[in-house]
Amino acid sequence: MNLTILYGSATGNAEHIAKDLGESINEKKISSCAFTSATVLELDQFKRKKLFESWSSPPEDGDSKYTKHALVVVCSTTGNGDAPENAGRFVRFVKRKPPTTLSDAPMEHVAYSVLALGDTNYDKFCESGQLIDKKLKEWGGTRAMPVACADEATGLEATVEPWVEEVLGKLEATCADSSAGGGGEEKKDDTVDATTLPEQLDQKLVVTEETASTSVQLSSPAPAVTQEIAKESTTSLYVLYGSATGNAEHIAKDVAATYELYLKNPSFIGYFPSVVCCELNDYKKKCLSQWETEPPSNTKHGVIIVCSTTGNADAPENSDRFVRWLKRKTTDSTQPFKHCAYAVLALGDTNYDVFCATGKVIDKRLKELGGTRCCPVALADEATGLEETVDPWTGSVIQKLAAECNGSTRIQGSVAPPAVAAPVAVAAPPKTIVKETSSSSSSEEKKMEFDETVPAVSQSSSVGVATIRNLLSLLPKDAIPAVDNKSLPSMVSSLSSCELVNDEELQGRERGNSVADNMTVSSGSSGFHYTLNKPYESTVLSARYLTKTNVECAKKASELVLDSSTSDEKVVEAKNLYNSHFPLAIGDEVECTKNGKRVIEMTLSLPDDFTLEYQPGDSVGLIVPNTPEATIFILSMLEKNHGV
Repeated sequence: MNLTILYGSATGNAEHIAKDLGESINEKKISSCAFTSATVLELDQFKRKKLFESWSSPPEDGDSKYTKHALVVVCSTTGNGDAPENAGRFVRFVKRKPPTTLSDAPMEHVAYSVLALGDTNYDKFCESGQLIDKKLKEWGGTRAMPVACADEATGLEATVEPWVEEVLGKLEATCADSSAGGGGEEKKDDTVDATTLPEQLDQKLVVTEETASTSVQLSSPAPAVTQEIAKESTTSLYVLYGSATGNAEHIAKDVAATYELYLKNPSFIGYFPSVVCCELNDYKKKCLSQWETEPPSNTKHGVIIVCSTTGNADAPENSDRFVRWLKRKTTDSTQPFKHCAYAVLALGDTNYDVFCATGKVIDKRLKELGGTRCCPVALADEATGLEETVDPWTGSVIQKLAAECNGSTRIQGSVAPPAVAAPVAVAAPPKTIVKETSSSSSSEEKKMEFDETVPAVSQSSSVGVATIRNLLSLLPKDAIPAVDNKSLPSMVSSLSSCELVNDEELQGRERGNSVADNMTVSSGSSGFHYTLNKPYESTVLSARYLTKTNVECAKKASELVLDSSTSDEKVVEAKNLYNSHFPLAIGDEVECTKNGKRVIEMTLSLPDDFTLEYQPGDSVGLIVPNTPEATIFILSMLEKNHGV
C-alpha cells in the first residue's frame, strides 16, 4: 500500500520531516508497517500529479482490506499566517468549493493526517496546517488523528516525534475496511512493551535496610512487586559537554557531581558505578575506546551530551572536532554508537534564526551511527529561561538512560536508578546521633548510634538545591539555613570615588588619543569615523515584541513620548505606565516572570550613505544612555547592600 506525503516548507523543517518519513518507509526501516512505499511531493505538485483524480475512487492495489488512500500533510506557516511558497496554490485550491470536474466530496476515499509547524511567538500559530486539516475534512476526507501543532518556540521535537511514531498505525487502521477487524480500533493490546515499561509504571522508589540484604520495592496502582537490585554496569556514565558561555558546562558538571554524591551514599542503588565528565572534544582520548567495546549481553553504555549553539549555528570551540567527526561519511561505516544509549540536551536562543542547531545535529547523527535514543532531544531556550526545560530533564534523564542501558532489567521490569534531584524517595547518608550514657566509671562514654530514618530527596526541581540539602543532611520540611552576610566576600569598588557627568561636562572634557578613539567604524563616502567617544547617534526606526506581549501599553507610552510638547514629566509618566502595566515584583509570580522576559526586536538607523566599512570579526557596540534616576537607584542599592 502506498502512502502519499505532501509538504509545504519555508525554512526546510517541514520538508525534512516529510522526506525522513518517506525514506523510512521506502528503505523498510519501520518494522511491521503496512505501507510498502511512499511518494513525497511538494503540496503545489498536486495538480501536475493529478492527485485528486487518483483519489476519486477507492485504491486498486488488490488488497480488499484497505478501502481508502493514505495521505500525510506536513506544512509550516510563514509571515502573517501565510502558506509557504511551495504550498500556496494547494491552499488556495482547497479554500474554494470543489471544482465541477470533481465530485462534491473529492476526499471521501482518503484517510489523512496533518502535522502543522508554527511558532507561538506569532499571532497566527500553525494557521496553514490547521486550515488544510479543516478543508480536507470538509471535502469528505477521513481524519485519522487530530491535527498535530508543533511549536518552534519550545521545540518541534516534543510534538513531531510522538506524531511520527503514531501516525502510520492510525492511518493504517483508518484505511482498513471495518469488516476486516474494525480498522484496528477495537483491538487493544494489553501487553506492555519492555522498552516502555519503566515509564508506564507510576513507580515510587523506597529503600529499606535489613540485616542480611537490601531490596527495592515498587509501589504503583498495580500490585506491589519486590525484586532484587539491578546489576551494576561494567562501564561509567559518560557526561560530555560543548559550551561557549559556560551554561552547558555547568549543567553537565552539575549532573555528574550530583550523581557522584549519591554514589557515596552506601544505601543508594545506582546502575552506573562511576561518572566520566569531559568536553566533547576529549571523546577520543577518554571515551571512544570504551564506547566501541561490546558490553555484556543486552546492555549498553550510557552517554549524556549537553551542548549549546554559538554564532551562526556553529558548535562551541570545545566540541567542534566531535561534531566534524560525527558528520564524516567515514564514521558511518564504523557505527561507533551501536553499543550506546544516549540523551541530548541542546541549549539555544529563539531570538536567533537557527535554534539549537548543534544539539539537534548531534542527536540525529548519534541515532544514525547506531545509538539508541532513550528520550527525545530536549531544547532549552535562553530567551524564555533555560530552567523550564533543564530542570525536568536533569531530574529524569539518568533514570531513563539506565532503564535503556540495562536491557535485562528493563525486560524483567526491574527498577532503574532514581532520578537525579527528582521527587523520588532515596536514602540519604545515615545521620549520626551522639548520646551520652552514664557508667560506673567516672569517665563518660559517648555511644554512636545511627538514625535509621530514610529522608527523601528534596522535591525541588533544582539540582543545586537538592545537592545542598544532601550535603547538610536536611529533610524536605527543613528550611535551608540563611547565610550571614558577614561570611560573604564584600564588593569593593575599583574607584575611590565616582561622579555623575552630564552631556555638557562630557563635551567640554578633552579627549586624548585613547583606545576608544582608535576603535572606529568608518563610512567611506562621507569620511566620518565613529568611535566609542564619538559614536554615531542612531535612532530606532521600528520595534516589535518577539514574545507574546500586549502592545496597548507601548502604544499609550509612544503617544506620550512622541507628542510634540513632550516634557520630562511625560517621559516619567510613560515610564510609570510601563511599571504599572508590567510589574516585576508585585502580583502573580508567573506573570511577573513573564514580564521580566519580554524580548524586543529593534531596527536601528545607519548613516545615510549605508557604506559602513567592516570585516568579519568586527563588532558594533550600542551605547544606551541611562536616566539619572536609574543610575542613582543602582548606586544607592550598591551602597546600601554592599557598602560600595
